[in-house]
Amino acid sequence: MIAVKLFLRVIITALVVFLPIDSTAESCASFKPGYYFIKLTDKNNSPYCLSNPGEFLSNYSIVRREKFGIELNEMDLPVNPQYVASIADIADVIYTSKWFNAVLAVLNSESELADIQSLAFYDDFIYLKPLEISEDSEIKKPQNYHYSDIFNPLRSGGVVTNVDNFYESAYGYMEEQILMLNGHVLHNNGYFGAGVPVALFDAGYYKLDSLFAFSHLWDNNRIIDYISLVDDDENIFDSHHHGTMVLSTMAAIIPGQLMGAAPEASYLLIRSEDVHSEYLIEEANWLRAAEIADSAGVYIINSSLGYTEFDCPSQNYTYDDLDGESTISARAANYAHQRGMLVISSAGNYAQRDWTYIGTPADSYEAIAAGAVLLNGERAIFSSLGPSADGRVKPDIMAPGQNVVIVNGQGIPTQGSGTSFSAPLVSALTACLWQEFPNKNNQEIKNAIIKSSSRYLNPDSNYGFGIPDFAKARNILKGIDVPELYKLSIVPNPVRKNSYLDFYSDKQKHVNISIYNIKGQIVDEINNVFINKGANKIFPFNDIFSIMNSGVYIIKISSGSDKYIGKALKAF
Repeated sequence: MIAVKLFLRVIITALVVFLPIDSTAESCASFKPGYYFIKLTDKNNSPYCLSNPGEFLSNYSIVRREKFGIELNEMDLPVNPQYVASIADIADVIYTSKWFNAVLAVLNSESELADIQSLAFYDDFIYLKPLEISEDSEIKKPQNYHYSDIFNPLRSGGVVTNVDNFYESAYGYMEEQILMLNGHVLHNNGYFGAGVPVALFDAGYYKLDSLFAFSHLWDNNRIIDYISLVDDDENIFDSHHHGTMVLSTMAAIIPGQLMGAAPEASYLLIRSEDVHSEYLIEEANWLRAAEIADSAGVYIINSSLGYTEFDCPSQNYTYDDLDGESTISARAANYAHQRGMLVISSAGNYAQRDWTYIGTPADSYEAIAAGAVLLNGERAIFSSLGPSADGRVKPDIMAPGQNVVIVNGQGIPTQGSGTSFSAPLVSALTACLWQEFPNKNNQEIKNAIIKSSSRYLNPDSNYGFGIPDFAKARNILKGIDVPELYKLSIVPNPVRKNSYLDFYSDKQKHVNISIYNIKGQIVDEINNVFINKGANKIFPFNDIFSIMNSGVYIIKISSGSDKYIGKALKAF
């Protein structure tokens, strides 16, 4: 991955989205000095050609495309450099977008815009951000990166020690959030994300270059590169701490205290979010980041960011805009997926605000939108709701996102809440899953994750398809894809005091629950349990398993001739 660093330092890449010019009405209507996207008409007479992709893609990206049968098309060609040079003679060019064939430029006067509009290859423009931000406009709205402002001291109690099972001794404080998704099954089979490149889009990575919890990433060359798209500031390690906390759920290691869900994956760190203001340029940065990730050969994009409102009110989205293909970042996420990447996005923390729905790019057709649940499986009250504006199931899945154990910007284990931490847990375990199944493409990986989820047969706008089970996702990718696979899940497994049976029923009925030890002997029964049609949560473990010895147990739910089997592990 080190070779990618040099490639990324010189690559020309960018992004854009185009809205009707009259969409910048009200306070943004008249010309203002600022950042503008200039859309171009074509890529004619370009010096680049699809037969020589090494001129504009890294070898890693080319290999990924060849592996999954993804053909190059004109969108992949860089913007014609002659067109860029002509615009640069008039205004300062910041970056270009090959996917949208556009140039981001700083315009200081209306005459500069007129000169650009007179060029034969000019097509359209959109105003993104003023050149100068007044102090009274800064941080006047809740920020668009998705995390709660509440961070708590780590819960009392020591780290689990002196146990035989790997997952208990290594995970420490992070144990519950990984076990809830059955991520330990991937780890126990030797998959920690090695060889899978993951890109993070975030607001900054404060002290990530010096904190002990991340030192193993640097020591083992698992940081592919780090790039800032905000104010030409290369020092992403002296900016916001949000990205540091996000990455900690994925990759932090403090021996004897905690381990993230994919400590052996490789990471591309991109700062795309400016926390001091909210304008469309940040979505443009998201698109540019996606193009960079594509060029670097990334497999997974984790985005703990989202957009609904901006400091220029006329740029605000309405719910109708969240149809999966209208916003800048949703379109970028769709294009990223078409190029073989899997985008996993935080759903948002809006459920208790006037805007209760998901943000964008969580609405993207192709992105997996991750909502937040507590460690007992209940939806966190702040987690954004669906559906998308066009009626699709959103969020797609749910993962731990309240009182999640993280490492803060000072390197100290603590707890944080927000869908910002749900998405990276899923991204990390997806990297582990992809390591085990390297020949599966992004759509196959996505389908397995969604099909493994606890409410797959009965999704809704609160939980989406439910909580993914990565042990079940492994079986699906192995070809064990039968309806019975979805009926009964134990979450989390190994069983904890808050574990439950997630059981889907096609009708209301009474069932009997039997628990057997590994010898086939019945150790307990619960009879005549009423269940509803659809997804049911049944809590038989608190009293029963507390008095049982450690070991493997078989759970059987029966009703007449219908029988459903699950396997539970009691670790201690």
